[in-house]
Amino acid sequence: MQKSEFLNPENWYGSYYELAIEYPKGDHLKSLNALNSIWQNDKIVGPWSKKDAFGSTSQLVEYIHSDKLNQYYGWVQFDTYKPIGCLTLTVLEADNDGSDWICFCIPTGMLELAFEVEYPLLLNTNPWLHTIDQFFLQCAIVINEISPFDLAIIGEAVSGFVHSSKITPDILQNGGYILSKELVNTLEMDLAPTVLSKHLR
Repeated sequence: MQKSEFLNPENWYGSYYELAIEYPKGDHLKSLNALNSIWQNDKIVGPWSKKDAFGSTSQLVEYIHSDKLNQYYGWVQFDTYKPIGCLTLTVLEADNDGSDWICFCIPTGMLELAFEVEYPLLLNTNPWLHTIDQFFLQCAIVINEISPFDLAIIGEAVSGFVHSSKITPDILQNGGYILSKELVNTLEMDLAPTVLSKHLR
């Protein structure tokens, strides 16, 4: 990726299209392992704790700070499309019954560098989203083998949208949800979900 495009603040504007994974509140080891699993993907370069560290030697994340977003930056290339900036961050909900979310995000400003973007970000008007969704799905499968989870969501600004304890078959109708086999078994579903891996549906 070109350094000038990576460092241009305008390319980091907008909402985030993301893979958001829910973990139990305070389970920082699971969150840390999930973050590092993302950055070990061979299509992703990084992480850097600051954008201006672009191109320097990257190191895996060592610690989850409870009082920060734990933002780390890098870039990713989807198939033959132009490389674009990405980041990971944590959303640590303050409520006692809240969750910790690990998010792999692509700002819409970065998406516009590589794709013809139509808003809102819907698959029928943005068919290239299928490429990103499949990449996020494969990331989730790998992450789950290292740091198991019950719920992940793919979409625009989806972290915290719903929790695994509140998920229902009606909510799943909207698509974009990845559930553990164990969570699926607690739901009364009319149709059998797609099998994604041994542990995910």
